[in-house]
Parts: sequence; structure tokens; C-alpha cells
Amino acid sequence: MRTAVLATLLAVFTALLPATAAAANPTITTPPAGSHGFPFLAAAEDLGSFGYTESEFFISGTATAYAKSGLWTSSGRWDVRPTTQAEYRTRLLVRRPSDPARFNGTVVVESDCADTPTHA
Repeated sequence: MRTAVLATLLAVFTALLPATAAAANPTITTPPAGSHGFPFLAAAEDLGSFGYTESEFFISGTATAYAKSGLWTSSGRWDVRPTTQAEYRTRLLVRRPSDPARFNGTVVVESDCADTPTHA
């Protein structure tokens, strides 16, 4: 079930990429059980009482940086060229209905960037 949810989310994100973008397949793992028994920034509420569940995943791979190529105009459609690559690892916290039939297709993405107070 967790794999199906993650595959759906990756399909949604992939659909948002330009058709010409080629992306390497990331590695998706679940973190080892921690000593406190819940993910960092887990919901404080009992999600189960609302019919939801929470799962944590690590996503890692190789990211490509791109640079400007040619003249960029105000059209917003710009050419780029690959420059460098770097390894990455990020975390995905998924909150979803426990019953897949209750999923209505809406996905909300919240960014927890390194410049937020939680990383201070």
C-alpha cells in the first residue's frame, strides 16, 4: 500500500515536469525505526481517529544542475543546458486516508526548507 501511494505521488510530480526533461529513477527507502517511534514533524493529532495515516520515506539519487542557454525572453520558455550533478537525499512525509477509496485525487505539497526555523 505504501509503495502504491508513493508511486502515485511520484507520477503526479513527474507529470508536472516538461516533456523533454529526463530524470533518473530515485531510490526510495523507509527510514529505520527511531527511538521515539514517530517521524520528525509528525502530526500532533491522532490521525487514525480521523481516518488518516502517516508514512515517512527517504528519496535519494543524482540531481542535475542547469544553466542558461541562449537568449532568455519574457515568454517564460527558456532553453537550458546541463552543467553539474550532485547526490541528494530528501525526506517525504505522506499523510493520506487509511482507506484508499477515500482519496479524492487532491495532493497538497508543503515544503520544509532549510531556511525555516525548524532547521535552525
